[in-house]
Amino acid sequence: MNDNQSRHIAWRLYELIAPLKGWVFFSIVCMVGYNIFTAAPAYYAKDIVDAIAYGDKPELKQYFLVGLGMMIVFAIKGLFFFGHNYSVGHLVQSLIVKLRQQLFDHLVNLSLTFFNRSKTGDLISRFTNDLHVFQNMLQVGVTGPFRDIPQFFLLLGIMFFRSWQLGPLVTMTIIPLQYFLSRFLASEQNCSK
Repeated sequence: MNDNQSRHIAWRLYELIAPLKGWVFFSIVCMVGYNIFTAAPAYYAKDIVDAIAYGDKPELKQYFLVGLGMMIVFAIKGLFFFGHNYSVGHLVQSLIVKLRQQLFDHLVNLSLTFFNRSKTGDLISRFTNDLHVFQNMLQVGVTGPFRDIPQFFLLLGIMFFRSWQLGPLVTMTIIPLQYFLSRFLASEQNCSK
């Protein structure tokens, strides 16, 4: 695929998404809020553990406030997660409706010789299955990494900020472990074929 085709595809996608800019913005805001409130308990957990480890005996009221604060953080995180999933679902469904309408309009305008040459099952399969695969790819394959990768780096940043000695140690342990695990799973997958 050359640059001209890539630009044309990107422009067509932009034309599909442009009327839904508000939903895209709302989805991004919810995604950022979800990432922040996912990292918040990790940020404050060190203070709680350090207070207990150094022998400070918090009063029952302080435990209650910490517990209440955590419940509020998780409730807000859940609201952001719901908002993100709802807005992404609305975006994807709107795109699929537009694509199905465009495909239907295109099929209606085709000549009868096209329908004589084509198998009905193939047309129905393309009309339903391909768009369903595209819908799943948009909901999971595209939005998941945009939500999870910043969350990973945010948690990694908190880890380095809170304990610069432990951060590199954990990173040097996790990266090789992840590499060998992915190699092992890839070899297992190849063996099962």
